[in-house]
Amino acid sequence: MPPVSRNAPCPCGSNKRYKDCHGAIAAPSHPEAQPPTVDATRSAREGTETSYRPSGPDWDHLSDTERTACSILMQRALKQQLAGKLVDASASYSEVLAQAPNTHDALHMVGAIELRRGNLAEARQLILAAMKLRPPYPDIEHNLRMVEDLLRASRVDAGRAPVATEELCERALSILADLALRPTRPGRLQRTSRNDRMESGQGPVHLIAGVLNTSDEGAWLVWRLATLLAPMRPTVWLSAADPPEVRADVRIRSLAPDVGDFPRDGRLVFVGLDIDCAEWIDLTDAQRILIFCQPAAPSLYLDQLRAISRDGSRPVHLLFPSQAMAARFGAGYSALPPPIEADGRKSESVHERVASVGSTSAVGLIGRLWQGTSPSDDAEFLRHVAGSAGLLEIYDPGALRYTLGAEPAVRFWRRGASALRSFVSEVDCVLHVANKWWLEGDGRELFMAMAAGTPVICPRGSMFAEYIDHGVDGLVYDDRDEAIELLWALRRRPAWGMSLGRSAHAKVAALVAPARMAHALEEFVLGERHPIEPSVASKVRQLAMAK
Repeated sequence: MPPVSRNAPCPCGSNKRYKDCHGAIAAPSHPEAQPPTVDATRSAREGTETSYRPSGPDWDHLSDTERTACSILMQRALKQQLAGKLVDASASYSEVLAQAPNTHDALHMVGAIELRRGNLAEARQLILAAMKLRPPYPDIEHNLRMVEDLLRASRVDAGRAPVATEELCERALSILADLALRPTRPGRLQRTSRNDRMESGQGPVHLIAGVLNTSDEGAWLVWRLATLLAPMRPTVWLSAADPPEVRADVRIRSLAPDVGDFPRDGRLVFVGLDIDCAEWIDLTDAQRILIFCQPAAPSLYLDQLRAISRDGSRPVHLLFPSQAMAARFGAGYSALPPPIEADGRKSESVHERVASVGSTSAVGLIGRLWQGTSPSDDAEFLRHVAGSAGLLEIYDPGALRYTLGAEPAVRFWRRGASALRSFVSEVDCVLHVANKWWLEGDGRELFMAMAAGTPVICPRGSMFAEYIDHGVDGLVYDDRDEAIELLWALRRRPAWGMSLGRSAHAKVAALVAPARMAHALEEFVLGERHPIEPSVASKVRQLAMAK
């Protein structure tokens, strides 16, 4: 990935130059986190000799002479960075870090330099290390968001670019499931009797996560599973690159196989496949492996599932967010709806506003899940969406901000820890899109909308269409023209939309009820049979026959 140009538009969509936005080297506005970087930056610009000192205990272990030397290095590094001499600036910051590894500003600035160079993984690790040392403030949060945006874009591009390759890999998924996921030889612990395993409680439960996205509740599934499985006292294993989170109700450990830190036995629950387990999976004596399968490129599934099951000593069980996704891997797999928290729906005052106004409604769209065809066709379609509803609101717009930024009937929402919940509650319906199933998302946004009493308009070919009864608790469509017609119908009949929303809330509240979810999860983790609900199975068969 090429370095980010300082004068190029910031990829975050703020319409500012990169150097004035995510690439800014400004001091934080947080009253509790005011490092004197701003003074050093100002002195670097003005050529004065104001010395740099960290605001925290970063240099408490250094002698006066060492602190002076580090101060000179920091001031020099800032001048070099402002002058665009990134190699020299990075070297100066590195000299400081060699003497004081916890120098917050040096870690952050080196992370910003690596971001400009396009070394995203290194940039993320450095910025997260800096964030562990200070309360968060806007500039460092923006830089982290930039890194995560670009990392996510690179992963999405990896899934989109080699379409023919991914489609070929998709055809192999059921073959892999049949050949690789069935045990071919007994493992050491599988040779014990079932009674012995039951008496010992079958060992501990380990929730294994990959790289967590911390800026917009990207780790929601890990923590939700930990809460629902709390009676089983699970241990959450995080990538060593992630900052340790403090949660009194969950035991958290770093996954570091190079020093021998990884799950040794019990039941391993992989949350997604963004986990490098090749170094340690053959060394564990796990009795059971359960994978919460999240949308990912088929090629990644082939690589990761082959790595997880390669020793053939234990069965690997797959659990999907929908039966439609499970069907792509063959027969015999189960589904569990996204276990969101359905903690309320939009107030009656919002329904009354929609019913009284009637002439204008707001359709919501999740920008990061947008799967377009061509820029011109996409822009024309989305303008029709805005016109048919009256207002198009896009959450986490990404590149759509550049396509629709000048449209008066389009409003953008910046993503954040609680912004999604507000978004799905304020719009009058959510338009879901789908093309390649591995780019469709985990269903959280769709389920949160339904839980909020906001009807969803979903493609019939979506992995999540099976959860919607057309005309009862949502709407399904076959093509873009039909989606536009449905939006016009909702605008003309606001009471119909209100009725769909109420039914959607009731359905999702029942599907994700905590007691039901906790019981189902326990059955999956213990390996007990969990039958597919007849209504869902019937709908999947109907959809399969219709294709």
